[in-house]
This record gives sequence, structure tokens and C-alpha cells, in this order.
Amino acid sequence: MAKLKICNDFAQGDAFFIKISHVPVEDVTGDTFEFIMKDNESDAAPGLHITYTPGTNPDDDETNGIIYIPVTSVLTDALLAGRYHGVIRKTSDGLPLTILRTGRDDVDHIRVFRKLD
Repeated sequence: MAKLKICNDFAQGDAFFIKISHVPVEDVTGDTFEFIMKDNESDAAPGLHITYTPGTNPDDDETNGIIYIPVTSVLTDALLAGRYHGVIRKTSDGLPLTILRTGRDDVDHIRVFRKLD
């Protein structure tokens, strides 16, 4: 059985969205989401860190718990090729909650491939 992935593996310079859909439906208006990637869990500084507020993307439906976190080509181009630990965290009313995390609940690493020019 395949492991769950926070996002698909990607190449340096790729741009994509991470779709989060709450089941059961939960209003995420006013919440904050973070997508973090690190070489090692113990690293102090992440290779990539995105903070996202629902409603920023016109496709978001925050009252029904559906958001799209943008990952830009500028951010992915700065990553070195390799395997990364990832986490998606939501903060609601000042309380942080880890939604997905590499190594927990059978969530696999994120692989970044070298850009082929």
C-alpha cells in the first residue's frame, strides 16, 4: 500500500498548489496554515516555509474548509535536490495543530528532483 504524501514529489523550479479539504467540513476563516520542508527533522532552519491565510486564493472556499496553498517556482528553485521531511500545520484561535507530518500516520518524505535544463 502506498504511503500518504503531503504533496507530490517535484522538480526544482516547479510551481503547484497544495489542496487542503477538511472532512468533516470546517470553517477555516481567520486560521493560518503553514507548509514546512526540512532536510532533517532536527534542522533549525527549514528549506522551505510558507505561511498562508485562507481566502488569499480566489479558488479558496474557507467557509467549507477548502484552501489551496501556493508553492511558487521561486521557492522550489531554491531547494537542493533530495528527500525532505514535511509538515502542514494549522493555527486556529491561537492554537497550533499539526495536520500532516512526515513520519506520522504513514506519511512519506517529499522528494525534490534536480531541474533538467
